[in-house]
Amino acid sequence: MSSNGITAYYYAHRALLKYMKKTVTLRQIDVFLHVALQGPVTMKQLTKALGGKSGALYDDLQDLGKVAASGRPGARLIEEVPPAVEGKEMAYRLSEHGRNAAEAVAFHLSPQLLETDDEDDEPLEDYWVSRAVVRG
Repeated sequence: MSSNGITAYYYAHRALLKYMKKTVTLRQIDVFLHVALQGPVTMKQLTKALGGKSGALYDDLQDLGKVAASGRPGARLIEEVPPAVEGKEMAYRLSEHGRNAAEAVAFHLSPQLLETDDEDDEPLEDYWVSRAVVRG
C-alpha cells in the first residue's frame, strides 16, 4: 500500500471515530463496517462472517445501537429491523447517523479508490461508481 493509501485509511479511521465512543473496540468497528457493507444482516449472518460468540456480537450491536449493553446511551449507528415474518430473526442495518459515519469514511477513501489499479492499470472509477457506498 502506498503512503497515499495509508494516509487515506488514517483519515477515514479518524472520521469514523468521531461517530463512535472513545471506548470503541476493534470488533465493534468490524461489526459496524460489516453492517455497512452487507446490511441488513441477521445475528446468524454476523456470527458466521465475523466469528466469535453471538452474545458478544449482540453486546457490540447494542453498544452501536440506541442503548448500550450497559444501559447507557449507545452510539446510534445501527438500528434493529423487525422481521417481515413473525418468528424470523431480527436484522440490523445502519441508522441515519450510521450512514453519515459510513459516508464520512467513504469520503476519505474515495480519492484512493479512484486511483489506478496496480494489477491491470485500469482506473477503479467504474467499480466505485457501480456500487453503492452503503447499502441499507
